[in-house]
Amino acid sequence: MQKENLSQRTAETLQKMILKEHIYKYGEKLPNENELSAKLGISRTTLREAIRILASDGLLEVRRGLGTFVAQPLNQYAEGSIDVQEFSKLKITLRDLYETRMIFEPEAAALASRRATEDEIKEILRLGDICQQELLRDPQGKRRIDSEAAFHGAILKASHNDFLSRFMPILTETIEQTF
Repeated sequence: MQKENLSQRTAETLQKMILKEHIYKYGEKLPNENELSAKLGISRTTLREAIRILASDGLLEVRRGLGTFVAQPLNQYAEGSIDVQEFSKLKITLRDLYETRMIFEPEAAALASRRATEDEIKEILRLGDICQQELLRDPQGKRRIDSEAAFHGAILKASHNDFLSRFMPILTETIEQTF
């Protein structure tokens, strides 16, 4: 169980290095197992398992004899498609972002209402109360924004929809970076 958690944490670290820190870019080859496992302070076995997790998620591609590469995004051939890191460079209005949010959030909430566990429902309600308190205390404050992000994140988690759970944080981060 502990090894599985370490592999999962390593996968999350690699994912962050790729998607948030942009240390490894799309199409780029990762360092070899010895180098990368030493850099991360883990065993090669743990690294292999983390790579397997990210390969099954479509983020990495293992090419036998060549190495491990950051996979190209699924929509790479779409007309006018952009990379996640390019969102903050677009001239996006707050209205655009909130309209996009309104397209996805009601469905996420509907899914959560059908799929959430009892504990997830309790957490959503608890975080909703915190949001209301922070909104009254300081409508423009960072704590309000953070509490709102946690509330929406709990709804997404309870939807048990992997795409929504991965997409909405990108939207939230774009809102935070843009405004």
